[in-house]
Amino acid sequence: MMLYTTVEDANGRHLPASLVFGKSMQFMKDHAIKNLKEAGVPYKEDDTKWVITIPAIWTDRAKVLMRKAATEVAGISAENLTIALEPECAAIYCSQLTRQQLEIDGDGGKLQYIAAPDSVLMLVDMGGGTVDVTTVRVGKGGQLEHVQMSGGGPWGGMRIDDKFFTMLRYLIGQDVVDKFVTENEMDYFDLRMDF
Repeated sequence: MMLYTTVEDANGRHLPASLVFGKSMQFMKDHAIKNLKEAGVPYKEDDTKWVITIPAIWTDRAKVLMRKAATEVAGISAENLTIALEPECAAIYCSQLTRQQLEIDGDGGKLQYIAAPDSVLMLVDMGGGTVDVTTVRVGKGGQLEHVQMSGGGPWGGMRIDDKFFTMLRYLIGQDVVDKFVTENEMDYFDLRMDF
């Protein structure tokens, strides 16, 4: 993803990706702050750490685009921002779970603790656009070290969606699909979300 990449909506209109991502981040940020305030939780911008997760396969240019979107559009302070890889966040999350949350049935029906020191964990994040994988070893003190570099590929669920809509265009015609999208934007959106 390049710094000046554009995204296209269902009607073929193009906007800068940093603007689209940034406005989405700004909405979520404002919504979170509003909910905190409504719940009576004091909010201090300087005390807030924002973490934006991205797929492990994203390039450095894509990371720059996300940082630009967060700081220049969403108004998040660069000092309070971390861009993190999704599977690594999952590994950190799993390392914080209690022993009971990480016990599984093992050989002979005994429970095994999957995050015991010196065990190796593989975390697979199967999202809409990508499948990300990271493999970490749990150290004696609970720290995580990479066994392999995080990686993955563009094999997420949207690939299946794209194949479905390609088949739909083949079966009923591109002109029918275009007319449906233009005249029924919300129905098209619902169809994409529900598929």
